Amino acid sequence: GYSGLHALREVAGRVWAGKPVPRDTLLDGSDTPYNEALFEAALPELTNGAAKGLFARLFGKSQAKHLPFMHLVCHSDAQGYYVPVDFAVPVMPVEMDDDTAHLWPLGSAPALAREIAELFGILEIPADLTAASQTTQDAMEKPDADPDLPLWRAQPIATYSALILREACTASARTGAAISFG
Repeated sequence: GYSGLHALREVAGRVWAGKPVPRDTLLDGSDTPYNEALFEAALPELTNGAAKGLFARLFGKSQAKHLPFMHLVCHSDAQGYYVPVDFAVPVMPVEMDDDTAHLWPLGSAPALAREIAELFGILEIPADLTAASQTTQDAMEKPDADPDLPLWRAQPIATYSALILREACTASARTGAAISFG
């Protein structure tokens, strides 16, 4: 749900800010100051990019270094799409109308997959863990802050969202279909 996505975005924001992901405090998506700071920092990249043409943004080569996790953080949590095309920065139109505002920004499924893979490493998520596994469900019911356990056990809400997004990105790459929120 939304809270899981917000928890994962908070993990990304903490990484961007150089702050540790806590073991003793469950990130549940209700308090996301680092996510909000990363989003605010990313806004100029989204709006400056809107001045370029759509095709230049989608297919043009850019050597610029962009903020991390932009496709995760700069996307609606309830609507919109990630398309199976690789581009650096989520796409925003110069102007939006009320009828199409829900479609933006448009995210890249391959870029999102890379961002999720990075978060997998940070959260120490095993490659074979799935969202539907009993292990994941057990962790969701009883988070464990034991410092000897992998970090994902202390942050199961963010982990669950990472697992769901990885599955969606994998399906998008396999089928060529967009990922739809909504």
